[in-house]
Amino acid sequence: MSFSIDYTKGSLAVILTSFNHASYIEDSLIGILNQYRVPDQVIICDDASTDKTPEIIEAFISRFNLDWTFIRHKSNLGITSNLLFAVRLVRAEVIVALAGDDISLPNRCLLSEKMLSDNPTCLAILLSGYSIDSRGSLLSPLMANPANISYFNSSIIKIGFPLLHPVGLAYRAEIFTDFDIIAPRIKNEDDYLTVKALCFGGIANSQEISFYYRVHDSSASSWIRNISSAGIHQNLHQDLLNRIEHFSNWITIITQSPIISTKHKSIYIRSLYRKINVYKHLHGRTSLNFPSEFIHVLRNLRILCLREVIQVLFGLKLYIFLRTLKNNMSRSLVDYV
Repeated sequence: MSFSIDYTKGSLAVILTSFNHASYIEDSLIGILNQYRVPDQVIICDDASTDKTPEIIEAFISRFNLDWTFIRHKSNLGITSNLLFAVRLVRAEVIVALAGDDISLPNRCLLSEKMLSDNPTCLAILLSGYSIDSRGSLLSPLMANPANISYFNSSIIKIGFPLLHPVGLAYRAEIFTDFDIIAPRIKNEDDYLTVKALCFGGIANSQEISFYYRVHDSSASSWIRNISSAGIHQNLHQDLLNRIEHFSNWITIITQSPIISTKHKSIYIRSLYRKINVYKHLHGRTSLNFPSEFIHVLRNLRILCLREVIQVLFGLKLYIFLRTLKNNMSRSLVDYV
C-alpha cells in the first residue's frame, strides 16, 4: 500500500539530501536560510557521510537555533531511498528538493510556490540556474524551456530520458504517491518524477535564475563526466539495467495517465517494450557481429537515438572513445578562446 502526504494547503517544504558534501554543505544551508519565502518545513537527510558533513549541519542548525529536522543515517541508503525517507516526513503541499552541494538563491521557494499556484494542472516546475565548478566559478547556464512542457511524447522515448536538466525542480506532494514502491529499484529519481509529471499534468518552466548546480568530481553523476575513469565502461554497462527499470516504470505511468489518449498509450508502450529489448540485448551481449547488429538497428531505428545506434553497432568502448574525443576537442576550444 503506497503512502500519501497529509499536508496543509499553502504549505512548503525544503528537502535537502547530502552525502560527503563537507566542502559545499554550508553554502547550501545558507541558501535555505536566506529564502524570501521561509519554508514551513526543512528536512535534511544525510546518507551516512564519511566526512564532516553531519557535524557541519548540526553546528549550523545549533548556531542559528533552527527548527529544522535533521536525520543522520547510519548506513548508506542510496539517492532515491534517502529522498524517500525525507519525503515520508513531509507535511507540505509544495516540495522543493535539492542536494547538499547545490546553492539556492533567495527567490527559489517563492518562485516555486508561485509557479505551481499559477499552473494548477502541473505536478512539477522547472527553474533555471547556472552550473558552477567546485570553486564556485560559473560554467554554463541551465535554462528551462521558455514554454511549459505539457505532455509526454515519442521523442522522450527515442532520446531515452526527458530533455530537462535534473536540478531546479519542485513538486506537488501528490507526485510522490507510489514513490515508496519505485524508489528502491532505481538509482536516480528525476526521470521517474518528471515523466510522471508529464503524464499527469505537465511541467511549468521559469527562466528566472534561482539556483547554482555544482559540478565536481565526487558528485553522484561524476562518473558520467569523468571521461578518464577506469570504471566508466562498467558503470555504463550497469546503468543499462537502471534504464530498463526506468522504462518499465514509464509503461506503468503511461498506462495510468489520465491525459494520454488510448491510441498514443498503445504506441508509447510498444515503443518502450522495444527499447527495453534493445537495452537487454546490449547488457547481455558478449561479442559484436556487425551484420547482425546492423539488422538490429534497422528494425529499431525509429526508437533509437544516435548514442544508442553507436552502442549497438560498435559497442560501449567506441562510444566512450568518441565522447572522450568530443570532450577533449571542446576543452581545447575553450582553452584557445
